[in-house]
Amino acid sequence: MARKPSGVAGPVQITVGPNGPQIKHLTIQWPTDQKGIERKILDYHLRELKKAGVSVLKVTDGGTEELDFLLEFPGGKEYMELMEVVVPAGKVPFQPGHGKYVAGEYADKVFAQVAKKITKYGLRHEVPICLMIYTTHEQYNPNDAALWALARRFADTEHAFEYVWFVVPFTDDDARIDCVYNKYQPRSFPPSATFEGTTWITLVGSEARFSME
Repeated sequence: MARKPSGVAGPVQITVGPNGPQIKHLTIQWPTDQKGIERKILDYHLRELKKAGVSVLKVTDGGTEELDFLLEFPGGKEYMELMEVVVPAGKVPFQPGHGKYVAGEYADKVFAQVAKKITKYGLRHEVPICLMIYTTHEQYNPNDAALWALARRFADTEHAFEYVWFVVPFTDDDARIDCVYNKYQPRSFPPSATFEGTTWITLVGSEARFSME
């Protein structure tokens, strides 16, 4: 299977011993192929469903050309489509350093990727479709304002997705998962001015260096 590039993510552990502070990068070990990465991302979601008492009877891999996974529940089925966020400032993705973003601009870049999927899959499906957006590179992680801005775009656009999740991995078995769209529970939004222009900087923590100087 073809290799797929991925980013750098994971916490930094600092311990103090007889020889002074020691820093260890607990980087997430991403699979080297696209389906492996997507299954790892889906597993974050499946663990949360299990904690919530939701029973998933079967997960079927849809391959790389069509919808990514089919999930079967006691009450029905749903497709899960995955999409990685890559918003490089330059032409080469997954670079070290930091990212500086404006919430509205970040949301526009992400939604431009989403729009391609809306066009591809259309607006009506017998089996519901959910979308799972994710990052593998800490530099591309959104802040709360960006999630509000992205949610606003889903709310204002016609699409087939019943739920849209945004997954930000922290460790190999833990992630932040936000629901940015729920067809059955429309959200109320604060004024756009409170989040669209918000600026933030995202650091790649797993590339941190410790100095006593």
